[in-house]
Amino acid sequence: PERSSPISPAGNQKARHMPQHNDEQLDREVLYWLKQHRGRQNSMGRWELVERIFGMEAARVQSDDNPFDRQIRGSVARLRKSGLLICDMGDGHGRYLAATLEEYQAFRQYYGAGAFEKLATIREMDKAAEEVWPDVLQMRLL
Repeated sequence: PERSSPISPAGNQKARHMPQHNDEQLDREVLYWLKQHRGRQNSMGRWELVERIFGMEAARVQSDDNPFDRQIRGSVARLRKSGLLICDMGDGHGRYLAATLEEYQAFRQYYGAGAFEKLATIREMDKAAEEVWPDVLQMRLL
């Protein structure tokens, strides 16, 4: 049985119904669909996943501000933190479960690239902060 709750567009217009999920339910659904998409050649598009889980209306507005897409991104982050090898190369081809070590390594390099650059920036900023506030920050930044 599918749960839904009304989302009122405005005023006296008739309310539309879209499925509502708690985190656990959403994670199960996202995993269900992604298990059918193993390997980069079999990826599932971002908006296709939104539509499969929340319905066609939910995928109508295709932007980073789409609340249904945001929920799915949150679910993907939780599933990755639990150890699932969910890949997305940011190239518009969609998400998939890594089918090979090479697919995972390519994703890891893409996903981690920004993190290393940010850490290097933080190290340099920490050095500058230590010079500005040497007595206060020296021990805290270690």
